[in-house]
Amino acid sequence: NEHVAVGQGEIGRVAAEGRPYATNTFSEDPRRSDPAGSGREGLVAFVGHPLLIDGRVQGVVAVFATRPFDVIDLASLASGAGAIAQGIARRRVAEALHSSEEQVRQLQKMDAVGRLAGGIAHDFNNLLTVIMGYTDLLLHKLAPDDPRFAGMQIIQKTAVRAAQLTHQLLAFSRKQVLAPRLLDLNTVVTGMTGILRRLIGESIELVFTPAKDPGLVKVDRGQIEQVIMNLVVNARDAMPDGGRITIETAIIDLKEPDAARKLGLSHGQHVILRVIDIGTGMDSATQSKIFEPFFTTKDPGKGTGLGLATVYGIVAQSGG
Repeated sequence: NEHVAVGQGEIGRVAAEGRPYATNTFSEDPRRSDPAGSGREGLVAFVGHPLLIDGRVQGVVAVFATRPFDVIDLASLASGAGAIAQGIARRRVAEALHSSEEQVRQLQKMDAVGRLAGGIAHDFNNLLTVIMGYTDLLLHKLAPDDPRFAGMQIIQKTAVRAAQLTHQLLAFSRKQVLAPRLLDLNTVVTGMTGILRRLIGESIELVFTPAKDPGLVKVDRGQIEQVIMNLVVNARDAMPDGGRITIETAIIDLKEPDAARKLGLSHGQHVILRVIDIGTGMDSATQSKIFEPFFTTKDPGKGTGLGLATVYGIVAQSGG
């Protein structure tokens, strides 16, 4: 393998023109990239075949020889170049199919986990409603100086925290009631920068790079703010010694229907939100599980494992 600039030398010209070229008078050929070198090697013949895949040149098969090529040589080289191009095309198709199959399996798994999480959350929420209701009744009946009052307050606060977890599970399972309206994502992020800076602390720099044009999206404001908050918290936790978090918005036009379909989106314009940190990162095994409820790499008691699961559910339910 050799990297050659398109249009330069005999190989580069084949790549630029997209058609085969052969000569048995190579020493006199003006295309030679290294006349002195080819003379020392005694090269008298050259043949180059472009590797065409879907009508585009993906490379060049080039052969130099110290004797002239005959008809059989040229036919064999042409056949070999065609076989190489077909092999590359088949390999790319196989890789694309494998990638698509992995995506489908991942989506099926997430959908199954989402249905399970949604069912559990609904049932658990019904139980919590009973607990919180009776706790409220008892708190109204008990005097503040009653020795049982403090215990009832703890039960109430714990039940409220548990209800918040069920709301996150419902977000993951895409079963929350949303109130979407047209918002400029640039404005949403700008309005959050104050609270985000307090959240991440002084050791981390927060940078916001907005899209030049308004990033209009139809979402529930509270939900999209929760998405941004969860992503920033994860970025912060990946940089215990400080660093930089960059939030970016951009407009992308998915003109190719196939490319859009792979992402589960309609083709046309979409708004991208990126949250980038310079932290510890994660390996591929961790990446494959990050959206699963209750999966966390944090120490016990330091994370619920619902942050990115909630992000996944909100974005999916909002059409992203």
